[in-house]
Amino acid sequence: MKRALAVLSIVTAAVITLAASRAFEARTAQDPPDPDAVARWMATIAPGEQHELLKQLEGEWDTEMNVGGMVSAGTCTSRTVLGGRFIMSEFGGDMMGQPWENISFLGFDRFKNKFIGCQMSTMGTNLLTMEGLLDQTGRVITLFGAMDEPMTGEHDKTVKYVFRFVDANNYVFEVHDLGIVPGETKVVEVKYTRKVE
Repeated sequence: MKRALAVLSIVTAAVITLAASRAFEARTAQDPPDPDAVARWMATIAPGEQHELLKQLEGEWDTEMNVGGMVSAGTCTSRTVLGGRFIMSEFGGDMMGQPWENISFLGFDRFKNKFIGCQMSTMGTNLLTMEGLLDQTGRVITLFGAMDEPMTGEHDKTVKYVFRFVDANNYVFEVHDLGIVPGETKVVEVKYTRKVE
């Protein structure tokens, strides 16, 4: 008897859930969207002034990368994509004597009000993501993200990424390992110099 009541309760709950779901779907299909909600969404769609700042990264660049004192040269091509919403950068060079390719995206999320980015490379099968803010000078973007470290077995350790806009023809990208305490946390520095035509 108890088992029969338990089965009946489960069946009843399933029927009520299904009926409520169908009623919600029918109401949603008939009701027009909330104009205020649509306006809030539309306000986050178009590129803004932060995207204009990112356009400084467009172009052809010569690079000098310093990883733990090992310096190597490379090149980078950056362009706006998706209607100016993101900068896509394709980097080619070498790291620690190995050929290295990197593709990255940098943008600004107008809903979160944060700069966002991701990158992937031939030095791993992972995807790095990051988000952060522009400082008061308007020349430095600092982002944070989680990174795995196969050499040490660490997962999701916090890493800081910094873009420093020097002038129209130069900028610097830094990677900081915040687990290095005390001492200098910067483990990668890439200097970008615009190619002269």
